[in-house]
Amino acid sequence: MFKKQSLFLVVLIALAVVLGSCSFTPGQMDAPPVSDDTTGGGGEEVVDEEVEPTATPTELTQKGIVAIINLWYDWSGENEAVLNDVLAKFKEEYPNVIINTTYVPDSELKEKFEKDSRTPYLIIGPPDWAKEWMDIYFIQDLSLMAEAETGWMDTWTEEALATSTVDGALLTTPINAGMAGVDKPSVFYLPDAANYQNKTAAWEMMMFFTRPEIQEMLVAAGQKTILKGS
Repeated sequence: MFKKQSLFLVVLIALAVVLGSCSFTPGQMDAPPVSDDTTGGGGEEVVDEEVEPTATPTELTQKGIVAIINLWYDWSGENEAVLNDVLAKFKEEYPNVIINTTYVPDSELKEKFEKDSRTPYLIIGPPDWAKEWMDIYFIQDLSLMAEAETGWMDTWTEEALATSTVDGALLTTPINAGMAGVDKPSVFYLPDAANYQNKTAAWEMMMFFTRPEIQEMLVAAGQKTILKGS
């Protein structure tokens, strides 16, 4: 009796080993068998052709890829005119970005955004609301994104960096250090509602406004630059 039980245990163990070696993951049942044969159907060896490397276009410049920026701003008069000029230049460089602009007076901008935080993907306004909007998760912390742009923040004046920073976090990006008749600087807010593609386009625009040639356009319209040595 003992010998029969021992033999039965040996058979069970052997069966478990065989089944364990034949285990599969989901999807393997439908997968075709893999062959190491390097010959074609006629028995000739098949040699993989080298693929010529090609440049990978960015999401915003690749033909057929479209991004949208719903921009709310509080500029009027000459400042609105230069804004339109800058946006036209941005459009030349990023033709696949659709820009929808909405003017909202400064006195109404905060309340309008707090009632509808899903519509705008980018906001131009004063820096006063950054901490409050960040605390209720309406806008994105830009610290890691800005740090990834090596040397970018080093081009800003200390005042511009301080304006955009709250409790050590970068919550906005600077546009100007003030305008004619307006003591407060203007900054960009990046709402958290946009999808990745539209948010990427908005981020490109935020950096675009800090370019020296764009800052020169703003200065010519009576605004103060945010760049060092300008």
